[in-house]
Amino acid sequence: QMIAMSCEEHDEYAARSQFITHFTGRVLGNLKLSSTPVDTQGFKAVLRLIDQTNNDSFDLFYGLYKHNTFSQAQIADVTSAVARVSHDLIHFNERSAGLSALLGRVGTSKTASQSARAAELKAQGKDIIATLGVGEPDYPPPQCVQQAVLEAFDRGDHTYTPVPGIPALRQAICKSLSDR
Repeated sequence: QMIAMSCEEHDEYAARSQFITHFTGRVLGNLKLSSTPVDTQGFKAVLRLIDQTNNDSFDLFYGLYKHNTFSQAQIADVTSAVARVSHDLIHFNERSAGLSALLGRVGTSKTASQSARAAELKAQGKDIIATLGVGEPDYPPPQCVQQAVLEAFDRGDHTYTPVPGIPALRQAICKSLSDR
């Protein structure tokens, strides 16, 4: 697909996409990173980026730099961004000290206190009829629920869901309500 744009627009887009990708991959490649037993998906993507960009010729990388003035500005922007992020990390505790002090003054909720007291009495052998606390059941979930959880884990369904809910579940709920 052809997209109408000026040469300057093209070079700016190329610097902010192609050059920054190659530059980042080459910089991270200098760290000699390799796979570990605890790789996240994000880290695996970083390793793929390193592999892809470092397998391209240096001539291509140099051409992206030499023949695009916007690429030179990207290096300055990256350098500045690294300095800002480093500064934020180094000075994080100083900035968050006020918030930490404020949160330190927040007491335990009455519900949590009541649950803790009920657990304490139960540990002493006292018969607790009802805690009227946090609403956690004192019995295991039904076998079908336990089985569904295990099956979900086996499928890899163990990450956070979208805020509105899983689309298939939302559709099933809609269908169930419309069938009534």
